[in-house]
Order: sequence, then C-alpha cells, then structure tokens
Amino acid sequence: MKKTISFRLNRKAYTIEADPCDRMLDVLRNDLALRGTKEGCGVGECGACTVVINGVAVTSCLVAAGQMQDADIMTVEGLSETEIGAVLQRCFIDHGAVQCGFCTPGMLMSAYALLQQNPDPTREEIKEAIAGNLCRCTGYIPIVNSIEKAKQDYKTASKEHPENAAALKAEMDKTVAEQRSLMKQADADQKHCDKAYARQRAAEVREKYEALIAKASGEEKTKLEAEYKNELRKAKKTKLVTQIQMIFQDPIASLDPRMTVKEIISEGLVIQGERDDKVITQKVNEMLELVGLVPEHATRYPHEFSGGQRQRIGVARSVIMNPELIIADEPVSALDVSVQAQVINLLNELREKFGLTILFIAHDLSVVKYFSDRIGVMYFGKMVEMASSDELFAHPLHPYTRSLLSAIPLPDPVYEKKRQRITYNPLAEHDYSVDKPSFREVAPGHFVQCNDAEFAKYQQELRK
Repeated sequence: MKKTISFRLNRKAYTIEADPCDRMLDVLRNDLALRGTKEGCGVGECGACTVVINGVAVTSCLVAAGQMQDADIMTVEGLSETEIGAVLQRCFIDHGAVQCGFCTPGMLMSAYALLQQNPDPTREEIKEAIAGNLCRCTGYIPIVNSIEKAKQDYKTASKEHPENAAALKAEMDKTVAEQRSLMKQADADQKHCDKAYARQRAAEVREKYEALIAKASGEEKTKLEAEYKNELRKAKKTKLVTQIQMIFQDPIASLDPRMTVKEIISEGLVIQGERDDKVITQKVNEMLELVGLVPEHATRYPHEFSGGQRQRIGVARSVIMNPELIIADEPVSALDVSVQAQVINLLNELREKFGLTILFIAHDLSVVKYFSDRIGVMYFGKMVEMASSDELFAHPLHPYTRSLLSAIPLPDPVYEKKRQRITYNPLAEHDYSVDKPSFREVAPGHFVQCNDAEFAKYQQELRK
C-alpha cells in the first residue's frame, strides 16, 4: 500500500506520495507561514484540526472541531505502527502545531504502551489508546462525545420516525448548542480560574478583617488595618496552583545549593507577595520545628544536612504554603530504611494535623499499605485496580496487582522459602480482541480494569 498524505491547505485539497513525517511537517509549517500564525494551538488557525492516520481520526484540536463547520482534515495512509509514533512525535511535539502542550505526552505514552502490549493493534485499539488522552485538561472529550451522540441519535430517530423530523432536529440543535456553550465555558474556566480563585480569597480576607477592624480601636485597629492591607494584597496575587505542592524524590537535587534553608522554605511565601521579614522568619521557624529541625538550621545550606534532614526541609517547603494537596513523588526511596520510617511518620502527623490530602507515589507496596487509605495500582500509565488499603491486600483481583504483591519479601525464612513470584504477561492473561475492558466497580469501593468475562470472574472470587 502506498504511503500518501491527503490534506487541505487554505481550504484546498491536495494528495502527495512522500515520506509522511517530513511532508506532514512541511505542510504544517507552510500553512502556518501562509496564515501568519504562531506555533502552538491557534484555535482553528493551524490548518490541521483533524489528522486521520490509517483510517483512525485523531482530533488534534477539539476547540476547532467543536466550533468550526469546515475544519481542515489531514489524512495519512499506509503507515506501520512505528511510523505512527514517528508522525505523532514529529508533528505533534517537535513542531508543536497541533497539540495543546498538556495532552500529547499522555497520548504518546498510551500509544507506546499499546504497541508494547500488542505489536499489531487494530484501528479501534489505536483510536482508543490515542484519543483517550486528548484535551482532558479542558474537559472537551465528554462534550465532543455528547455532540456526536446527539447527532447520531437524531439520524437514527429521524429514519425510524420521519414524521417527527422537525421536532427531533430542534432537540438535537438545542443539545448541540448547550454542549458548545459548555465547551466555551470550560475554555474560560481554564483561562480565568486563577482570577476567580483570587477574588474568592480576597472576599474571605475582607470578611475576616472588616468585622475585627470595626470592633477594634487605637493601636490595635492600626495594626489590624496594616495586616488587612497586607493580606488583601497577597490574596489578590495568589493562584490556584499554590494549593498543590510537591515533595520530590531526590532531596539534594530538589534544593538549591546556593540558597539557605530559610530562603528555600520561604520562597513560596516571597513569590506569593509576603514582604515582612519578621513574618517570614516566624513561619520558617515554625515549619522547621514542625518537621523536627531547629530554628538554628535556617541559616545553613543544603550540603550541611543528611539525606533525611534534606527531605524534612523539602516537606517544610511544601507545608508552609498551607496546601490542600501534596504530591509526594517517592519521597523515601532515596533514604535509608530507618530514615524512611521517620519521614513516613512525619508525613502521617502532618496529614492528621493539617487535614492534608497526600498523593503518595511509590514502588514499595509495604510502605504504601502503611501510609495510604486508598491504593491505586497503575500499569503503563493506566489504572488497573483501586481499593482501600486493607481490601487491596486482602483481595487482589487484577493479575498485575497479584504480581506486585508476590514480590514483597517478608522477614520469615519459612515463608520466603515457599514464596513464588507471579509473572504478569498481559497477552497471556487477557483476551481483549472482542470484549474490551473498562474500569469497573467489582465491589463497593473496589475498582478493576476488566471486561465482562473478567468482571463476572472477579465477582465470583469475592463471593467465596
């Protein structure tokens, strides 16, 4: 089969037989140059609202696909699975013309995972793997699916009941209009969520201080007014992302060697707009004592501390911003076992004291069981099982979860002598050629990636 590219450039159709990667790249570059647009998503201005690879439509700009009546379409035929990945890499990432910057890495990882599991996937499998990660950041996927469903329902119903065609079309138009309105709102929410959050924080500050200032007098009132002015200024500058903080895997690599501990921990406060050095020093000292260090450590540099102490500094840096969510990316994997226990206990204490939600990422399932309330097991970037900690260890259902649990060593020589490792082979374990899997609730709070046959099998296992 010849490798061809069919594309529309400035609303004119062309077909070329050439190297797909280079030609697609040239087409996109030429189109951008002719239109005078910048690289990046131009909301319908990039000239490739939809790319069709081997008959599979990859909607690369859902804004344009949902709002434009005459979207440009680029079609590629005759590519192998390896060449599909090359096309995506060259045109979606290297050039940056038809990707939003958030969805493409997940899309490529899903395509890579699919090819690892199945070197010869069907078109539907390719479509599911690639399209599943497109523009989730703005929530367009369910909206576009709703529009497509409404149009399909109209076609089916109008054939069955042609006498009601006008009413059915009016109903479809109403649904499509509502969904496109939601699409515009989602785009606005993404762009203006920081402003809305800042307004909310400013309103909370006003509500808190106006009542206090009204009751106060003299020096106390003057002090409250100055404090109110400072807090209001910071509230107006705050961003929603400050409610999410990070604890990194390597404590020494995540700390700037040229900054003192005080500067490292207080960096978030300074960026947020805190100018009072007394307030900064007070908060830094409180955080140091909270994580098991002393205020005298504030003037030292990261190289003067042990690995466990550096990780405590990283914890203090994340907690000082008073976040709602902390992402802990393997925070103990680079530490000794005794130090790991100290850091885990510290995180547990902080979670209970401040009511934090911690997304704890780790490979050591024994540590995960001790720390987590709920556990999600991932394989090649996809969630395959999720349940409470006790439930997952008591009743592991997915073969990959069982494989991971079988690898956990125990300090019991008799058990270790008999322990057998379970190897997970997805091609041997699953048959998804016809019956496709989905993430299902097998028992209350226990979710597993499975198809219909596996779902019935897992439910039967839980009844025993």
